[in-house]
Amino acid sequence: MPAVRPALLLRLILYGMSTLFRIRHTLNNPDMLRNIGPLIPAWWGITSKDGPNTSQKIQGNILFDTGASTIGIDESAAERLGLQPLSKKEDLHGIGAKHSVNAYNATLFLPVETVRQIGPTPVGSIVTIGFPLMALGVVGMQANYEAHNLKAANGLPVIGILGRSFLQFTRFIYDGPAGNLVIEIDESVRHPRKA
Repeated sequence: MPAVRPALLLRLILYGMSTLFRIRHTLNNPDMLRNIGPLIPAWWGITSKDGPNTSQKIQGNILFDTGASTIGIDESAAERLGLQPLSKKEDLHGIGAKHSVNAYNATLFLPVETVRQIGPTPVGSIVTIGFPLMALGVVGMQANYEAHNLKAANGLPVIGILGRSFLQFTRFIYDGPAGNLVIEIDESVRHPRKA
């Protein structure tokens, strides 16, 4: 067996032998990426005792937010889905303030490209994966974008935030000059560490 060169080995370690999925969002618009932020299409659904339920969903965009520690759902999206707040409110810390907010069990659905073959699904297939999770209610997220006349390229509203509790499983390439982004989701998302 031939020896693996150190540079090649380093590249294999850095560039994701463990990457399962990829999201490519090609805006080709640096101004839009700078003004609106790294948004990707997604939708929220209901989590039931039987697992994710796709019969009811709220479609929109999710903001990748490296400054946020948790996952947030726009409060109006949670209401439209009929989600019931969990019994205990959670603390949400932002710039200069702490708020007590509702928490919800919901399922976040993301359309992704497979990077490796998964069962019968070949590499390069576009599939939708669902992540049942707890999301904190963010009041006025969608309204704030609308008040500033900020619209995503696909015209859909901003319905959530993915913070570091999800981003810990990703490699995120923000190409400001080209106006594009690539998100790779690591296989460790299947087995998150307990906090």
